[in-house]
Amino acid sequence: SPYFFFKVLQQFIKQYPDLAELVKVEFVGTVPNWLLDMIKEFNLSSYVTLKGVLSHKDCIAFQNECDALLSTSLKVIDGKDYCIAGKSYEYLYQQKPILAFMTEGSQKDFLEESGVSLIFDADESKKNVEQFKDFILGNVKFKPNKSFMKQINTKVTTEKLAHIIKKVVEK
Repeated sequence: SPYFFFKVLQQFIKQYPDLAELVKVEFVGTVPNWLLDMIKEFNLSSYVTLKGVLSHKDCIAFQNECDALLSTSLKVIDGKDYCIAGKSYEYLYQQKPILAFMTEGSQKDFLEESGVSLIFDADESKKNVEQFKDFILGNVKFKPNKSFMKQINTKVTTEKLAHIIKKVVEK
């Protein structure tokens, strides 16, 4: 859910109306009713465009055109999120900045290690607004972790999986 991102975006627009024109948010995919309701709740209709469902090829082309990509994680009360979204791999392949609204867990660790993610703590709204402002103004420097990024591709991942399967089969 983009809830925490929307919360920050709404506060950013209120605090920095002169910078609001620099923000354009586009979502790709099925549009659930809760997303429409959330956009209205945060009064973001003039900032958010819903592109609907695109082919995988068109999604990749769209990602390539973006200045940054958004990633969110599940908020687990008294625990950690253990999932890494499949789109995180595609995002890293694009080598674009990732605005990551994360809770503790695997995806946060994964994106932090990449060096191309700006991590936002879901519970730190005031800090997040300033961090978002710094990003919009181009004051955030990313340092891609090249050795990590080399590992995050289909060929390397498939080879690792094949090696694990071979070890299991040999036992």
